[in-house]
Amino acid sequence: MKLLRGFWDAKRLASTLEEAIAKEASTWKPRLLKAKVNQDAEIGPSERDEAVRWLATLSTKVQAYPETFAMSVSILDRFLNAVKARPKYLRCISVSCFFLAAKINEEDEAIPSAGELVRVSECGCTANELLRMERIILDKLGWNLKDVTALDFLHIYHALLTTYQPQLLDTYTCMTPSRHLAHLTRKLQRCMACHQVLGFPGSVVSLALLSLDLEMLIPDWLAATFMLQKMVKVQNESLIRCREVIARHLAAQRDMTQNLVYIISAPANKSAKRKVAQIEDDDIYDGIKRLYDQDWKGDPETVAVTEEVAMVTGGVACSSQLRQDRDGNLSPTLPPLQPITAMI
Repeated sequence: MKLLRGFWDAKRLASTLEEAIAKEASTWKPRLLKAKVNQDAEIGPSERDEAVRWLATLSTKVQAYPETFAMSVSILDRFLNAVKARPKYLRCISVSCFFLAAKINEEDEAIPSAGELVRVSECGCTANELLRMERIILDKLGWNLKDVTALDFLHIYHALLTTYQPQLLDTYTCMTPSRHLAHLTRKLQRCMACHQVLGFPGSVVSLALLSLDLEMLIPDWLAATFMLQKMVKVQNESLIRCREVIARHLAAQRDMTQNLVYIISAPANKSAKRKVAQIEDDDIYDGIKRLYDQDWKGDPETVAVTEEVAMVTGGVACSSQLRQDRDGNLSPTLPPLQPITAMI
């Protein structure tokens, strides 16, 4: 009975994924912001990223769902792609996008009024201006706000993994599937504040982020990545480039904040070698295999990984960076390694 239930769960998830892919294919297009020419007449990449970080702060302040934040960023990017707005209106535009997303995702009693949102956000506009901007956004987007976000794909991917591989986190006593998903969601929210990811569909962004995280969690991360990649039909080159963009962005944030979290994995067989499941299309991952050393023998008792899980920086492979950390060549600014009892 349990196996039968798991089969139907996987089938429903696969169907949900197909629907999300079809919708993304019909609506998505690259949203690339160019460098500013006129400082006062257009919104540049850095200002867009700052607006997303501000929305993340606002989302935390009002305790909104992650889906609200993800949708507000999606609405903001679609609007900025449709119109040429001035930087002085960016806060008003951003808070209006958040207001629209909250109306769709939040419970009725949790949706703040326009006046309350203006007061809490300190956006600098009035409630009437917020409501006028809300109408402008709706008109420009044809009243179509229900887009498929990267967070939607992340939820589907994670559910598929835990369905097909329920033992995924068994060696990590402090990390449950729900904590792992929350951990991935926080990282995805930080990735949303990187304008470079706008060149990739949400399905690719979430898969790239999950792939980077899985590389540090399970030996056969490549097989798990390939399984999902084959389901969504993501090109190998696109996945690799997106991995690199995300890795550099998260690593840059780590360097700025020095807010490090270490994960000590449970004891295991030290002599065990990393194994990758045999894949029919071996040539699919030639590019990834050239980037990441598959033969490194990790000691699960001593491997320490930052929250950004050994990101690619300056063309250095993830596994090569881990090997350097293992050999003791850590930056003197890093604190002593301490295991954590729960994911933060």
